[in-house]
Amino acid sequence: MKKRLYYILTMLTIILTSFTVDKQTEKTEFEMKVETLINRLKTDFDESSERYLNSIYNDLNLETKIKSTWSRTLTLKSKRTFKNHYDQKVKQRLYFGFHDYETEEKCNKAFDTLMKCLGTDCQPINWGDEKTGLKTTPFIYLKSERQIVFCIISCEHKNDFWEHIKQLIEGDFKTGKYKIITADCGGPLTFKTNEN
Repeated sequence: MKKRLYYILTMLTIILTSFTVDKQTEKTEFEMKVETLINRLKTDFDESSERYLNSIYNDLNLETKIKSTWSRTLTLKSKRTFKNHYDQKVKQRLYFGFHDYETEEKCNKAFDTLMKCLGTDCQPINWGDEKTGLKTTPFIYLKSERQIVFCIISCEHKNDFWEHIKQLIEGDFKTGKYKIITADCGGPLTFKTNEN
């Protein structure tokens, strides 16, 4: 009887342990959306080790001030060149950040931290303040209930594809409750929200 009970308990332990390991490796819906977006872009872009630092206050604040439960940052560099508005051939670089927070409250705090220090000169912004001028590079920050997604490019890399990227981010990550703030090179700031 003791052997049989020991055997049953051992088997239950093995089963529960393997279930725990499988559960830990499962990707969340957000992680799968991130992976899908990146894979879609990899036909025209390669992952680059270059770090985009022109908005050091913004993305580093998100990464360091309030810890997310999962995050990924990466730079994608286009495989082909295009002529920028200085008539130079460049490869477009897109700097992405994806942050998933444990609670809506933590996500709100992270977004508030961003709003206290926006742009390359770290200006405080109130939601809805449609500033026509802001020292910044083009960006999009999208906040859903528990996630913040952003993409930043340099002013010289803004072209028609930038509008496409913003639409992709909105289409893939906008939920029923969201806030979106965008800017072009030097502004203006635009705001979209649905907080119902």
